[in-house]
Amino acid sequence: MLFSELPFEIFGEIISCYEDDELPFQIAADQRLKKTLLLCRITRRFRQAAHAHHSLWTIIYLHWRNDVVQHYLERFQQARRLGLSVFLNTQISRLSERMADQARWAQFLREEMKDIVRLEIIMSGGNNPVAQALNETPAPRLKSWTLILDEKAQDNNKIRTPFQHNAPVLRSARIYACRPFDLSAFTSLSRLTLRIGHHNFKRLLELFRGVSSSLETLDLKGVEEWDLQLLPDNPPVPVVLPKCTSLSIKNIAAHRAWHLLSNIVLPSLSHLHVEEKMVSLQDNSLLLSIFSTLPRLGYPAESHDALLLSFYPHSLIVESDGYCFRTDWKELDDSNRALLLQTIIDGASAAATTIFSHPTRLGVVNYIVESRTPHSHILEVTLEDIAVLLRNVLLAYPSVEILGLTGNTTPLLQSLRDAGPAFVPSLQTLLHLTSPTTYFDITSQLWPA
Repeated sequence: MLFSELPFEIFGEIISCYEDDELPFQIAADQRLKKTLLLCRITRRFRQAAHAHHSLWTIIYLHWRNDVVQHYLERFQQARRLGLSVFLNTQISRLSERMADQARWAQFLREEMKDIVRLEIIMSGGNNPVAQALNETPAPRLKSWTLILDEKAQDNNKIRTPFQHNAPVLRSARIYACRPFDLSAFTSLSRLTLRIGHHNFKRLLELFRGVSSSLETLDLKGVEEWDLQLLPDNPPVPVVLPKCTSLSIKNIAAHRAWHLLSNIVLPSLSHLHVEEKMVSLQDNSLLLSIFSTLPRLGYPAESHDALLLSFYPHSLIVESDGYCFRTDWKELDDSNRALLLQTIIDGASAAATTIFSHPTRLGVVNYIVESRTPHSHILEVTLEDIAVLLRNVLLAYPSVEILGLTGNTTPLLQSLRDAGPAFVPSLQTLLHLTSPTTYFDITSQLWPA
């Protein structure tokens, strides 16, 4: 049988396999277009099968040529039940064509919003027609919405009332905008990702209160350039997020992370990820939020049976079940090395001192490979500091029975030998981990007979 004579069912299976292998959701717009239209050039009957394969035509990039968009839209008419995924990046449009494109994009959004289930928009500069369309057009089927604006777009590019506050099934939103939106009308919203900065920080708690009843996952990412700003006053009553199980805060100063977490009640929290910048306080102490964030999970101490500590020249990572904390001191102005080292020790020991955890398994990752030189930054942790850090941290965890070392392990092993058995009284096994699944027992190398 000739290929062109194969049953349509076989063509459909071929296209489905091709779609899985060659058209993943994350594929670039130009590649999606090229690889989809390629299916229409094989044979006439195969083109008919491709046109009838509805899922091929449910993803549209508005910066494609208008005739291409219309071709996809015509094919989509038979697939409306699947819903439409629409992507728009205004930065791709040529400046000379921008005004005409804006009108075309706005018209598309007004006419097709009723069937859009996923909408991702990246806007640079003002775009009044698109902003008006977003402000005035309800989105009855929208489930996922992404809006990425420039960090300096203080007026949110004139987007003020997205979807007329009418998107009843919206479940996921990623919003990178200066001014906070009122999201209280989106009562189905369960996942929220926000870019936070000096323009919206004061109103964040108010925003969270508006979606408190439905929110399950909250991800916050700080702007790259954050102006100096005093912390806002604490609200009279903290915000309660009863269903929120996962909270992530990244690229934010420690005092701001502390402010947020001290004003949010999270009774269902099971996953907490914090990446912060260490800050120097007026009393010259150094602030880490680990002492207030680690207890937020509400786990009993015995559940933290395994702990992972990772040391870098400018950062420390502490990980346990459901918890990840990273502090970075690269931007500190403070030059007190002794204070910095003690703060690192305190942070690495926090599981023992704040939730009284007694882990039996401890992993130590050492990414410090440089010795101190006259040119080393005053706040850079070097190999000379490893022995001090490791000995003091081990004193906080005398319950450790299995100790795993990875990264630059030679100085770690030497530090253990120099410290002696008193620093690890319960140790039974020492492992050298070369990958997450590969390790060697090096207990015999610790204190050779």
